[in-house]
Amino acid sequence: MTKGEGLENLAKWEYLGRVIIIGQIDDNNVVVYALTGRSPPSRARKLEVVGNNVKIEAIDEDTVKQGKVDLLLYDNAIMADRALLIANGDHMSAIDHSYFINGTSPMKVMTSAFSKNHSDKWSYEDDKYCTPRIGGIVMREDNVAVLGILKKAENDETLRYHFEFPLISGKGKSITTYAGPNVEPVPSFTGEPFDVELKGKTPEEIAEAVYEALKPEQGKDDFRVSVAVAFQERDINNINNKFFRINRSERGE
Repeated sequence: MTKGEGLENLAKWEYLGRVIIIGQIDDNNVVVYALTGRSPPSRARKLEVVGNNVKIEAIDEDTVKQGKVDLLLYDNAIMADRALLIANGDHMSAIDHSYFINGTSPMKVMTSAFSKNHSDKWSYEDDKYCTPRIGGIVMREDNVAVLGILKKAENDETLRYHFEFPLISGKGKSITTYAGPNVEPVPSFTGEPFDVELKGKTPEEIAEAVYEALKPEQGKDDFRVSVAVAFQERDINNINNKFFRINRSERGE
């Protein structure tokens, strides 16, 4: 696959921060989590598969401690139990708790998890960019998925958006923390989730395609850190998950 083939909406931007994608490949629901970073603390990280979850760990703890550790390291970027959950921080706990309570409706899960009443803690991130919190859910028994974002309003309150969309094999929707330009200050994501064509039949093929799409143009900085993909078979009687992850630090790039 050449750079950007099927993934043009990722490939055309320099810096997207965290990237999440939800889609479907044949009889599998799919989530993709991608880490990019400009600062040394952001780059000193990796994704690891632990059981049925994907977590973010430090490569160099001293370097990570130069940043906000609680925003850089978290146990669950992807959770694959009876549904696929994905998020860019510890607010995953709110999504997981809401799924336990509201597990019959993906939209209800996300609106409850991201509501002001659920927890005052979950707003945009407390960093200099007011980085959005993003997350999503896709259930094995449903034909729709939901992505959500919490971002800063002009009056410093929180904007809360939720997007429901149908699942179509070979296609996905993506939301990112940042809007794409490599500028200072980096702008937050705007608008609705964008379309992503998922060309590949395995977690490895999808991960490689996303990793390649995030590769910079020649002469520009490479912000890639890690990509992880989870497949979950759409079988309501059995939990069957498959994972693949890429860490740039292990490729010597």
